Amino acid sequence: MLNWKNFSSWKTGIIALLLVIDIMLLISSVCGALFLTKNKNIKDIEHFKVKKALDFGLFYFRVSLKIDKTIENLSKMNKFEQENIN
Repeated sequence: MLNWKNFSSWKTGIIALLLVIDIMLLISSVCGALFLTKNKNIKDIEHFKVKKALDFGLFYFRVSLKIDKTIENLSKMNKFEQENIN
């Protein structure tokens, strides 16, 4: 048989965990919207107007910029290597 006391505490734990995740998602969405409205033309990371939004948890943009630069450099290197092979 199913023990309803354990089921109830399990259910409460899952609900609490989902509530924490929802709050984190809400805060990051608000910070992301604030960040994107203040920085419409993202050219350089040093010139951001609202750095507190990044410091609050949106480090994705920094990492994304580094990833984009790395991919761009790798594609340039691949093109250069292909031109030298041909």
